Amino acid sequence: MHRFNKIRKEYIMITFGQRLKILRKEASLTQGDLAEQLMVAVQTVSKWECDTSMPDISQLIPLSSILGVTTDCLLGIGSNEKEDTEKLLAQINDLANHYNCESYENNANYKAFELYREYTKKHPLDYWGKYHCSQFAFEFLINSKFANKYDIPKDEEENLYNEGLKLLLVVVNRDTNIDRLANARNLLVRYYLYKDEFAKAEAVAEETPDIWDLQTSEYLEIYDRKGDYEKCLEIAEENCFRSRNS
Repeated sequence: MHRFNKIRKEYIMITFGQRLKILRKEASLTQGDLAEQLMVAVQTVSKWECDTSMPDISQLIPLSSILGVTTDCLLGIGSNEKEDTEKLLAQINDLANHYNCESYENNANYKAFELYREYTKKHPLDYWGKYHCSQFAFEFLINSKFANKYDIPKDEEENLYNEGLKLLLVVVNRDTNIDRLANARNLLVRYYLYKDEFAKAEAVAEETPDIWDLQTSEYLEIYDRKGDYEKCLEIAEENCFRSRNS
């Protein structure tokens, strides 16, 4: 079971412009796309994102609608992120007292996923929340597929996989925190291996910084899943040689 009590996060205050830029990119929109839908000049959107001007109040509702968030979220008001996080962590840490990871019903990993999903809807810019939401979804999936602890209906499995993968890709493509990004890439390798998408997994591993030997562990997991045990032995021996000579 995931070590719920190890979850921590940092709090970073961002401006309206920074928030708008992140939300725009997460919606896969260019400044031009956003400007066209709002019927304003591209330079206007650029000024908003540079915090040299703000949208007119009449533009906030259509802007938030295009980005798929509430106006409160767009403006960064209406909630206390620190308070919400502390409440979430208390709920997560309490799951072990009431749920387990051994059955499909009342599954602790799935309950944690649901809690994080609601949290990320309220705080869509929180990559910490997105990463853990994806992580708990994956733990629920692998306990079914590889540990054979329970069965998940096929359509539910597919939807959960896609939702977790989508959240994780946002972290991998948008996050700038080096430690969290490395962990997210490591989890992405495991997501691709879940579907035996070896080429995608190897492409991610190639780009993973080898801090904490993450890249090495990724390659070992990939070749182990492929059944290439000679390659696993070769990588392990190379890693031992580097360790002795470092």
